[in-house]
Amino acid sequence: MAVIEFYTQCKKNGIKPIIGMEAYYTPDCEVRDKDNRYDHLILLATNAVGYKNLKMLATYSQKHFYSKPRLDDEALRLYGEGIIGASACIGGTIPQMILAKEPMAVIKETVTLFKSLFDEFYLELQPSSDPQQVIINKYLVSLASSTNTNLIITTDVHRIEQEDMEAHQAFISIVTEGIRSN
Repeated sequence: MAVIEFYTQCKKNGIKPIIGMEAYYTPDCEVRDKDNRYDHLILLATNAVGYKNLKMLATYSQKHFYSKPRLDDEALRLYGEGIIGASACIGGTIPQMILAKEPMAVIKETVTLFKSLFDEFYLELQPSSDPQQVIINKYLVSLASSTNTNLIITTDVHRIEQEDMEAHQAFISIVTEGIRSN
């Protein structure tokens, strides 16, 4: 219901709402090995079909639960219509591939895959003084040019008000402890 309230309040105040989620992605949810990586992936609905598909993807991720809800290529192929995908923060698949120094050809294949799964796909730059993020950003600019992929600039925001910091930290502790116990 929070999404509906958010949408209604935005519309009421002349703001265009963007509904989306940060998902966890793995190429194949059926792989049950503990080292199976799951990376961040940003999904944004562009229309009513995209919103419906976001809900389907959220449900799918819960059904394919192995220590953390996640999505795979199969789900994204089924429900990618009406959705914009973005490569996410340093925890995203493409940034992680860059940090792991995977070959450019392999990273380009991943970009091509993501572009095929969504209506649109963007490589995501984030401002940071973190040395790893600086390396990622430089690589992403080159990658965008060589794969004809648009860039967006974002930043991680986990709270709006400073006084919400304590509640956010409590939430992260609860979530983190839940993951450790699985």
